[in-house]
Amino acid sequence: MLGTWSADELKAGAWPKELELHLLRAMAENKPVGVHAHFCMVAIYASLQKYVPKITTAAIWDHMNTLYDLGEIVRILSHCIVL
Repeated sequence: MLGTWSADELKAGAWPKELELHLLRAMAENKPVGVHAHFCMVAIYASLQKYVPKITTAAIWDHMNTLYDLGEIVRILSHCIVL
């Protein structure tokens, strides 16, 4: 069964594991780095909005930053050579 959570529940910091799995699946399909990061975030946001109707993109970015060092990922990708 799919759970639904309120945006206030997520402000406490720890996301439910089921919701983190939804986030990771959405991130696998829409990698939020590079030139199109914000467009990918819209897709991630739309995916998570099914479970947390009042979630914000700021809350998603904040949680992703607890999982990954997104700044470092961007820095590494900026040094990649595209052929």
